[in-house]
Amino acid sequence: MKRQRTLVGWIAVIILCYIIVSVTYGLFGKRKIDFFEVHTVEINKDIYKNTLIVREEQLLKAREAGHILFYVNNFDKVGQGDMLYFSDPDGGFQELIRRNQPDREKLPPSVKDEIGRRIKTLSNSRDEPDLNLIRMNRQVLHDVYFSNLTEEQLLPLIQSYRKEHPLTVVESEMSGIFVNIVDGDEGLSTDKLTTRLFDDSETDSHIFLPNTKAKPEQPLGKLITSEYWSVIFPVSEAERAQFNEDDICRVRFPADNREGSGTIKHRTVNGEHYIELQFSQGVIRYAGLRKMPVSIPQQSLRGLRVPKESIAKQENLTGVYVLNSGLPTFYPVQVLAEDGNYQIVLPAENTSTERQLKAYDRILPDAGTFQQKETQAKRQ
Repeated sequence: MKRQRTLVGWIAVIILCYIIVSVTYGLFGKRKIDFFEVHTVEINKDIYKNTLIVREEQLLKAREAGHILFYVNNFDKVGQGDMLYFSDPDGGFQELIRRNQPDREKLPPSVKDEIGRRIKTLSNSRDEPDLNLIRMNRQVLHDVYFSNLTEEQLLPLIQSYRKEHPLTVVESEMSGIFVNIVDGDEGLSTDKLTTRLFDDSETDSHIFLPNTKAKPEQPLGKLITSEYWSVIFPVSEAERAQFNEDDICRVRFPADNREGSGTIKHRTVNGEHYIELQFSQGVIRYAGLRKMPVSIPQQSLRGLRVPKESIAKQENLTGVYVLNSGLPTFYPVQVLAEDGNYQIVLPAENTSTERQLKAYDRILPDAGTFQQKETQAKRQ
């Protein structure tokens, strides 16, 4: 009887080994299971982030219905009490100004038509305004309407026109930089941040075109009232640790390839982490933008290096397959940066200790092939 039990035990062991070998063979075929050993690395690498610009702004709205003619240039600095625009219900003041312009070198009609077409295209686009295009257009309104008329020369025209037509002259209530671009996020502050704001599909910038008839309370533009401004981008908890609060961070702005230095601040809003870089100059250069990419040069990153092909998706999680006793187990990770054919990763936040990737773990170098074979094996 004892020999029979021993024999049954050996048979059970043999069957179990056969099952393990069969499963491994089914997943990997006849070849040996390859693996990649994970190691900790520290690299210096430029980091690219899509950022949100936050600044002190005052939204300008039409006080009444009428054709709007701006007196100031886009991106001009204006003082309190300076003329901003004219509101003309009848729409004839523009023609009066044109008839009274002194002799000057005028833009060719073909150039005006092309600039007007490009402004309309930009105005109707949901894409982020192109900085160079905005700067090219900044003189258009002034060149066409007011380039050679001083306020003293305008006063007789205003008085003459007002004898037969209603005309409102609107003055600035405060000092600032005038911008005729609105995006719906004017007045945004750091305590109202949401991840939705960084979604490009939410961008809806609009340029108010010259001599367009506005409705009462319709947004016309804005005044940027402070030289202080910030760029903000979302980060994971692990990424946030790479930025020391109150340190100075050097960044490059691809929009015009200039550089600047900002003070690092940590922000947490509704459980989401953000890095804010505070600047005290250069606000006018990007006054027409709300979202802008930045490059942070030679940022030191420390993490675990894994092959690109080892990264897989499972139930909306990003991770790698670690070989535990020869069997692949999914470990969630967060990707910090790309390094050639490798990714620099860390264990995903809120991952249990037993599922946290660490140095010297052995992982599958090709997660895609494994997942395909695993799917085929399940169907058989």
